[in-house]
Amino acid sequence: MYLLGCLKRADALGAEEDAPVVTTVTPPEVVVYCDDDASTVVPILAKKGTDKILVTDAQGKLQGFISQEQRWLEEFFELREFLPVTNVLDAIYDAVLMINGRGRVIYANPSYTRILGVPIYKVLGKYLADIEPEARCLEVLKTGKPRLNESWRINSVGVEVVGSITPILKGREVVGVITVFRNISEMLRLSEELRRLQGVAKYLQDELRRTERVPPAFESMVGKNGRFREAIKLAARVAPTEATVMIRGENGVGKELLARAIHAASQRKDQPFIHVNCAAIPETLLESELFGYEGGAFTGAKRGGKPGKFELAHGGTLFLDEVGDMSVSMQAKLLRALQDKEIERVGGQRPIKVNVRIISATNHNLEMMVKNHTFREDLYYRLNVVPILLPPLRDRKDDIPLLVDCFLREFLSKEGKGNMAVSNEVMDIFYNHHWPGNIRELRNAVEHAVVVCPGRVILPEHLPGYFMNIEPPAGDLEGLLRLESRRLTDVIARVEKEALVKALRAAKNNRSKAIEILGISRRTFYEKLRKYGLE
Repeated sequence: MYLLGCLKRADALGAEEDAPVVTTVTPPEVVVYCDDDASTVVPILAKKGTDKILVTDAQGKLQGFISQEQRWLEEFFELREFLPVTNVLDAIYDAVLMINGRGRVIYANPSYTRILGVPIYKVLGKYLADIEPEARCLEVLKTGKPRLNESWRINSVGVEVVGSITPILKGREVVGVITVFRNISEMLRLSEELRRLQGVAKYLQDELRRTERVPPAFESMVGKNGRFREAIKLAARVAPTEATVMIRGENGVGKELLARAIHAASQRKDQPFIHVNCAAIPETLLESELFGYEGGAFTGAKRGGKPGKFELAHGGTLFLDEVGDMSVSMQAKLLRALQDKEIERVGGQRPIKVNVRIISATNHNLEMMVKNHTFREDLYYRLNVVPILLPPLRDRKDDIPLLVDCFLREFLSKEGKGNMAVSNEVMDIFYNHHWPGNIRELRNAVEHAVVVCPGRVILPEHLPGYFMNIEPPAGDLEGLLRLESRRLTDVIARVEKEALVKALRAAKNNRSKAIEILGISRRTFYEKLRKYGLE
């Protein structure tokens, strides 16, 4: 006989320690004589189809019996031929499971328990189909075809594994299957964690790009909105170059502020920045404003002449604001100056070399104007080298708290007031407002509130009346006189401001149309805009 190992009493006899062992042998039984290896008895058990076999010694003395319930012994006898190999398998990191030709587990190494958490004694000698009905090694046992480097789930314990399943052959007969696998549940968890961390890293990288620091010159451009920050980053990249920039956007979005920031971050920062509002200067005067004039060039001209904006901006930056309002004839003269890099004063005969960087701005659809032949195509391409679009405030309302805080600090300092807070009701009004005047309108609203608020908290009643739709109509003089002041100048100012606001709304912020609606001169119109902070 061979000593194969030790089992608990309960495992060997199918009984607990304190339970009596009673086995009744009923005929007909098979009695065999065994004087050597008990393994020779096991095949008889299968062939005879009997429940029990009595085992005697040479003298016929009963030594015991082997029953179907104890056929696990057979598996240990089968294992004997694998003993040299199992010593190696016991030491490897991967789990190893062997089944015989009938699907009964005949070997499992310690890693099997470590990976699946199942003690070896609970599977040894058991039919694998009873433990794991969908085990892939049972399929290999039937087909004899190996399955290599596959992953699968062991449902009985809920563990994901990866490994190989190989049949054990004797000749052409499949006498068993060996499965080698390792746990990938942890690997999958780590992979999922890695994907999550990669997502976090991407988010942080995106946030870093969004909040990427720009030159100090652009710190005045307040906002964290994605579209706005992209525009600022583009401006910061182009600022150190000599490229011509076209800033696009509605009135009040901060085009001039951005133009000044680009200049301040450029190589020309120590040279002049000259601002020309092409829409505010009458057509008859725009040429002399841009190019200057010689003495006696026209009635009222200074005796010694006057340099134009191009000359004043020499070595620096010339900002052509509202360039879309320039007449076609004036556009041709501007194009010639840009191409030749020289100008002639009105009434002059000699060319004057100029070295300027051009930044232009407009709120018009220049592409449509080119199509309608109201803006020169060649000038369009000359000016629109690097277009930068500033979004309107209604498309970046997430920036309203930042802007309000910025303006609040500015005007509290200016007015010499202490700390002041903005109520939630006011913030709700700001979020729901359409902001036709964009950031300039918000700035004016905050200034108005700071000036009129007597306490520490800005409430809706401290905002300009139109926010609450409480301003009386322009013709209601009695209503106007009941407002904060009864001074005639204040009443006139309110009427003028309301007329300007309504005209701009009716003209959809097209200033030329607003001028026509009001029936006033261009110069007067722009003077009023500046006076009432509607620029």
